[in-house]
Amino acid sequence: MSVLLLISLDSIAGRFIVERLKSPFATLLLEDDPKAEFTFSPDINCADSPIKFTNTSTGIDLTFELDFGDNSPKSTERDPSHVFASAVGSGTKTFSVKLTVKSNQDPGKTNCPARLLPVANTI
Repeated sequence: MSVLLLISLDSIAGRFIVERLKSPFATLLLEDDPKAEFTFSPDINCADSPIKFTNTSTGIDLTFELDFGDNSPKSTERDPSHVFASAVGSGTKTFSVKLTVKSNQDPGKTNCPARLLPVANTI
């Protein structure tokens, strides 16, 4: 026979509270706040060449939205590729790429850091 316990912390009293769950079908899910993280490759980025974004976010049951910072449509794919066509010209243009992750279990939990991505222009 299994016994399910709910353990919570009473932060005001500074003690743990242990409760026995009545339903044998209850589940206990501990969820951290979502944390948005991503990498990209290649390391040397050129306009008109695809850049692969790899989502390394942590959390449970997440949705994703990647804003490439170049006025193109946002992506909801987990690991999208993107071409920065607006960087064509001379010099280097920097884009602020922002990944937003939301918890489907608690929509109020959101994390959305931005990273600067320099892209060398092509002529």
